[in-house]
This record gives sequence, C-alpha cells and structure tokens, in this order.
Amino acid sequence: MKKIFTLIAALAMIVSAATAQIVHSGGVKINEEKTPSESMWYARFGLNMMKCGGDVSDVKDYIKSNLGYQIVWGFEKPLGPLFWGMEFGLGSRGFKLENGGYEFKVSAHNAVFSPFNIGYKYPITDDLAVEAHVGAYVAGDYFGKIKETDGKESDDWSIYDAEDYTFPDAGMQFGFGVWYSSIGLDLLFQKGFINWTGDLDADTKLHTSNFMVRLGVKF
Repeated sequence: MKKIFTLIAALAMIVSAATAQIVHSGGVKINEEKTPSESMWYARFGLNMMKCGGDVSDVKDYIKSNLGYQIVWGFEKPLGPLFWGMEFGLGSRGFKLENGGYEFKVSAHNAVFSPFNIGYKYPITDDLAVEAHVGAYVAGDYFGKIKETDGKESDDWSIYDAEDYTFPDAGMQFGFGVWYSSIGLDLLFQKGFINWTGDLDADTKLHTSNFMVRLGVKF
C-alpha cells in the first residue's frame, strides 16, 4: 500500500510539472505573437495631365495639357480618426504652348517624394471606402526635352541645355479616392510653388499644375 501511495504521489508531481511547463510554454508563445500592423501599403500608377500655372497672363490662352504619368509606392497609417502616410516614386511634368503654327513643348521626368500626407477615410461597407487627403511633395527632374516648332522648322534640346531651367520642384497636393476591396481609384491635383521658367520670357512665372487619375492596388 505504501508503494502505491508513493507511485501516485510521484505521478501527481510529474503531471503537475508537465502542466506548469505547458502553461509556461503557452505563455511564452502568446507573448511572442506579433500584433498585426495597421498600416496599409499600396502602389498607385496612372495618367498625368501635365500643365503649368502662375503669372501667365500673356500666354494663358495658348497653354495646353501634355500627357504624362506617375507611379508611386506608399502607405497609410491610422492616426485617430484620420490617417497619415508617405509616397515616393517616379513621374513627369510638362506643358505645351500652341499659337497657330508655333508650338513650344516641355516634357520632363522626375523623382517625386511626398513626405507627409494626412487624410480621412470613411468606410461605406466592409469592402468599400472613400477617402480625401492633402499633403506636400518635392520632386527633381532628371531627364527631359524641350521642343520648339515654328511652321515646318523644328528644333529640340535637353533640359540640361536650357537657360534658367529649374530642376527642383515643391508644392502641395490634394486628392480624393475610393477603395473597393484591394483596388482603388484616386484623383490627385498637384500645385507647384517654385518658378519654372525655362527658355521663356523672364517676366513669365510658371509653376507646375498637374491633374492625375491613378489606379491603386493594396498589398
């Protein structure tokens, strides 16, 4: 009988030790679980209706849009009822002046970075949401051409050969978009603040003025 009690006591100690080890291991496992990130990563790409604004009273009737592009990667992170985020990528800017048989066309490719965007997203259903956002951007042209056509005569040159060409750009951007599941559509307007004169008259002050239609994909 004494041996039986001793065996039972030994089994109880083993079971107790094993249970404690399981609880401890389970606690460690729970502590090691990572909290899912609330940030939303995405890519956006689309068409850019490139134009210019500013002090262009003498030529505003002749300014036309020039077709370009933008492709960016970014994220949105909840900030209370709002969200904040960043974007970086590649894009373009440019414009056209047309007056009769004369055409002056600028097309430049740039790297663009939006260091701070703040917005508000309103969920309509579990899959559908609309958002509005505003932010700042900086950009720098790294390649581009200027083309001048007067009747049958035509000439083009690099932006690096243009007198007084301003390579950096900075300004504000405003957008409105809609997300359905992992697909989104965003309408974005960019307004530059830096004078971008190029080879035009020194009294004419030009600024970037872009309107984009961008398709987005969540990761």
